[in-house]
Amino acid sequence: MDTTMSIQINDTDTITFEETDIESVTYLSSNTNVATVDIDGTVHALMVGSATITLTGDLSGDTRTVTVTVTQIMRTVKFYDADYNPNDLEHSTLIDTVSVVSGGSVAANDIPTPTNANYVLSAWYIDGNSSTPFTSATTVTGDINVVASWKEKVSYATLTTSPSPFELTVGNTGQITLSPTVQGDEIEDYTFTSGNTNY
Repeated sequence: MDTTMSIQINDTDTITFEETDIESVTYLSSNTNVATVDIDGTVHALMVGSATITLTGDLSGDTRTVTVTVTQIMRTVKFYDADYNPNDLEHSTLIDTVSVVSGGSVAANDIPTPTNANYVLSAWYIDGNSSTPFTSATTVTGDINVVASWKEKVSYATLTTSPSPFELTVGNTGQITLSPTVQGDEIEDYTFTSGNTNY
């Protein structure tokens, strides 16, 4: 017979024993606030803590004890890359897995920050749904999958011009955009106020 048992709040488990140990027994919990036990040995976990379940032989008076430890309900948050496919997790890139107490949240420093040569991490979304972002403020009440969203890494330079500044953006593939749009002959005088910067 196992002498220890670990179960989560609101779960149940059953104490089992060899018939040759004790044929007929009575069960008693030392802490019914933490765990109770039925006449058939079914243990009900009520709150975090520990309790000792004593089994007493009805005829012999022999005893056995089982130490029950009740723990918080834990949830699993899995962080996937953008190739996430809920129907093919085997071929989806798993970045990290974090366990969190049900009803709690994942600490900011426990949320992974993957890197990519050409892209920067933009956000995390639950099941890849852009309407349900995942952050350190998200309450976790069940096991969930979170998917990375990336944006293209670009370089930019801000030019001081007359009458107003504009921004020059260069993408990874070399495309150049200017904001706001100006004609060449509209730039009377300009100087760089910052060089190329990745973000």
